Amino acid sequence: LPLTPPQSTAVHTLWAATADVLVAGVGGTGAVHRARLLHAAHAARLLGLHRSSAAAVRVVRRLGEAAADDPGFRLAELAGEMTELLHVLHGLRTSGTADPALVGTLRRAYRPDRPLRLHGLFTEPVVTASGYAGAVAYALAPDGRLRTLSDVAPGGPDRVRRATGSVVPGGCALSLRELGEGGGVILTSPTVSADGRVGAGSTVRSVTATGTGWDEDPLDALWQRPPHTQLADALAWLSLPVDERTSAGGDLVFLRGTLTPAGLAVTGGPTLRLLAPDERSELPYTENLRLLAGRSGLPLRVVARVAPDRPGGVLALAAAWPGHDGRTFRVDLGLRRLDRTHLPARAPQDLPPQPSAAQQPGGIPALPMELGLFRRAVDRAVAGGRAVAAADTDGELPRRLRAVGLGTGARCAGRLTDTAADRTHDVLGRLRPADPDAYAEAWLAASLYATAATASLLTAAWTPPPSPAASSTSSTPPHTSRTSRRASPDA
Repeated sequence: LPLTPPQSTAVHTLWAATADVLVAGVGGTGAVHRARLLHAAHAARLLGLHRSSAAAVRVVRRLGEAAADDPGFRLAELAGEMTELLHVLHGLRTSGTADPALVGTLRRAYRPDRPLRLHGLFTEPVVTASGYAGAVAYALAPDGRLRTLSDVAPGGPDRVRRATGSVVPGGCALSLRELGEGGGVILTSPTVSADGRVGAGSTVRSVTATGTGWDEDPLDALWQRPPHTQLADALAWLSLPVDERTSAGGDLVFLRGTLTPAGLAVTGGPTLRLLAPDERSELPYTENLRLLAGRSGLPLRVVARVAPDRPGGVLALAAAWPGHDGRTFRVDLGLRRLDRTHLPARAPQDLPPQPSAAQQPGGIPALPMELGLFRRAVDRAVAGGRAVAAADTDGELPRRLRAVGLGTGARCAGRLTDTAADRTHDVLGRLRPADPDAYAEAWLAASLYATAATASLLTAAWTPPPSPAASSTSSTPPHTSRTSRRASPDA
């Protein structure tokens, strides 16, 4: 169906408000810009444009974080939200139709489901910029997909601890934290949303069941999948609109390996840095990861979240390792503050030999430096606005992108600079008004390309090299091995 005239007006109003924010940048965006964008978002929601409205509200929240110097603010996340918003609006503007994928849904409904036997996996603290806090417990269902049980409500970081003590719906005495630390539960007559959230309906009943270790079936199967396959699936899940994600925890990866001075040497994968998902002092992520970083040789299992904007690492959420008594010690890194007594004491001579850089499959994934510069240029444009994007007039970045085969990226970078600096004069010498629409479209193209190129090259970096036997029988010319990590000329 075509967009109605009010919907078309709302789309153009929301696009204009977003383009103005992009032109001004984070540093130049004030309360007036945020209020205009929020007003346009509410008007779009009243007209049924739920996906673009929700994306605009998330952008306003991120801008509020930046204005308040919130430690949880990340420029890359704001750029991602801005990309989602402009992408949806561009699709609605160009097609003129109310495509359900672009319109979105108001709210995901909870539907009755069959009885569930859940195996607790881990519990994650939640603190949002919009003033909500709580905890989310992840568990594995019999169909092999993850389910979440949560307690998130208005509050600050101090509410996280109380939320972890909330009990599983249905009457059993198992708390969310106990479920995440290895508990189990059986739910009858549960209600589950399309994205895997278990509701607290009046009909649900629950009883405590036997827990499962990470190294036991069925949880152990999560760690048996090749790391590069897990990464590809996570990136594909992240590329979906929020309303179309039909599973919980699609951006999670389950890694095994050994701690080294360079990071976690993943079995069958690269060496990755373990990064803190949240650096707030109220959450012990940073302290715990700093303690683990000093324990080279420790075999580790990790549940982590993919961070495409930080390709050298993953956001560590939970971990497990052999304890003092030989049993596995399992911890939610954002909830429990560790000390040295939680790590096994082993003599230096008992530590396993550390793999050399040549033995580690690729080391920390190294994407082309030029792609990193391009991504930073896209993020810088969000931070500083049009004036910053227009400052790069020497054409050095496009030349460097072409030199490594990123031809499309070079064209995107050149167009971004050209549209940002395009201020022509009329016949009387007066400066013409800037064209915010052309600049917003150029920035959107650059951001989409940077995301797609990073996902493609990052998956290749995680893929282990072929075995010597396969290499000896391969017909690939020897000189191609030096360019295997470079993009094709048509990329």
